[in-house]
Amino acid sequence: MAGFLYRNMHSDSLGLAVKTNPPILPKHENVMVKVPDSHGAKWLRAQYDVAMIPVEIGFATKDIRSYSEKLRVLSNWLDPTEGLGTYVADHEPDKYYEAVLDDSEFDRIEYIARMGKGTLTFICPDPYAYKEEKNLDIDEGLNTVYNGGSADAYPTLKLTVTKDDTLISVKNMMDINNRGDTRGVYMGTETQEGEETRDRKVLLMHDTMESTAGWIESSGALDNGHVTGKMGVMDDGFYVEDWGTEDQSRFDNLKAINDDIDRQREEFMRRVRTIKSDIKRIDDKKNPDQQDKQRRKELMAEKSSIYKDIGKLEEQRRKRISEEVGKGPAVWIGPALERSVVDPVHSFIARFNIANRNEFNFDGSKVPGGVGIMEVYFRDEHGNKICKVSFGDSNGSRETKNSASFVIDDERHSMIWEPSGWNDFHGVMEVVRDTAMWFVKVASTTADGREYKIREIGPIYAEPGGVGENDVKTVQIAIRKYIGSQRIYARFQEMKFWDFIGTYEYPDFRPVHRFDAGDEILINMKNGRVEVNGEKRTDLVLASSEFFKLVKGENTIKLSDNLIGDIIFKERFT
Repeated sequence: MAGFLYRNMHSDSLGLAVKTNPPILPKHENVMVKVPDSHGAKWLRAQYDVAMIPVEIGFATKDIRSYSEKLRVLSNWLDPTEGLGTYVADHEPDKYYEAVLDDSEFDRIEYIARMGKGTLTFICPDPYAYKEEKNLDIDEGLNTVYNGGSADAYPTLKLTVTKDDTLISVKNMMDINNRGDTRGVYMGTETQEGEETRDRKVLLMHDTMESTAGWIESSGALDNGHVTGKMGVMDDGFYVEDWGTEDQSRFDNLKAINDDIDRQREEFMRRVRTIKSDIKRIDDKKNPDQQDKQRRKELMAEKSSIYKDIGKLEEQRRKRISEEVGKGPAVWIGPALERSVVDPVHSFIARFNIANRNEFNFDGSKVPGGVGIMEVYFRDEHGNKICKVSFGDSNGSRETKNSASFVIDDERHSMIWEPSGWNDFHGVMEVVRDTAMWFVKVASTTADGREYKIREIGPIYAEPGGVGENDVKTVQIAIRKYIGSQRIYARFQEMKFWDFIGTYEYPDFRPVHRFDAGDEILINMKNGRVEVNGEKRTDLVLASSEFFKLVKGENTIKLSDNLIGDIIFKERFT
């Protein structure tokens, strides 16, 4: 008998008698395409179906109590709604599958428990078994990499550029395409010896928002309001240190409304904390009696009722603020900073990492009804607004979703992710002007920089002869809210601003991309993702490229003379 490890728990820990069997070899099919006016078909490839792992289980218990406990643990352990888990059989401890219990067999667990034995089947959507990840150093020139698996492997390369250059390449001399050519990835621009070139993209400004040095405090008017207060710096970026005020009398009225609601809310929360303490005392009792259980039920009902009252209180807050704001024109307040380039630029790329969400109370609950927007203005050398991109919640209603907009020539182009919006946002705003065309992107990002919930608009054209065609001299950032409204969490976390040669701009010398010594390159051969210094740059991959695999056995990886790095892969087995 041999057991198995699944989701970091071994079958032995449950006292199960287990017999694991090798996976049933997955079915495979030949993929072919019919050729018109020709006999038969053209064979393209063979591909595997899912793999299935049958596991025989013996289930024994001493009494009904141990039976119930073991059944509950077993059901939670194998629950298919938890998704894929890592499966390792004792007879193959150096290999693992990503598997999930066949959902049609989940109901069999209780049946097997009653009968004392039976067979469960795990499904492996990826039919391959894997060994632990390998990470090997590779240098410029030829490198030998051995793939000991029984199937091809798809590596990820993490490379560092060792000298300034316009072209980099990585090839596997053992992976040959059907034309007899070596597969490899080529990035950058091919140039002739002695050819004079110009860098297509030059980074003019880069700020990680760890200090306001280099920025100038703005003053005067912004759209629908004025600059007030002061921007500060925290570990997570630029934030509003002081909102200031634009209209003291209205501000005082709105502050009084918020103070009154906050006072009532704190009275409610004080009672909630007392209730929680009383419930905990009951729960800590080893043998609570019927009176305790009844009391706990009453406390839970009271707590639920108080939370409903708090909701009504916040609705009252929004109504009173709305009535007060309605007495005068809409006024947006908040600080702004600006920063300029030496020479105005026409085609450019501007990218901002931001965070925007409702704030949290001391008890961990969200502050509802938060209102706040984050804006980026692009201005010419005379301070005229060329365009603006903004993000946030301009309403405060529970139904309102965070959205973005781009304004040029007083025309607004709205952007929203449906159906959920960009609530609790951490991501990027990107503005690109390519010759006469404008493009805007907003996307959420994961912790490692992957983009999702992506919305893009463009091309958008400015009015001929208008301010929208002017060159950009100054970038201005602002964090704003309605005067007197609830605060919102808003952070500018990073800015990058590039000058670049547009598609329809023709300098005297050919534009090229230049890699700098120290640039970090990531190439994922499985999904084709390419990054340069953490940014997606599939645009740098030349058309002659083919993403390669590691064939079974020995591989020869060739790096150009300006690269070193690591090759990372997992051996696969059928």
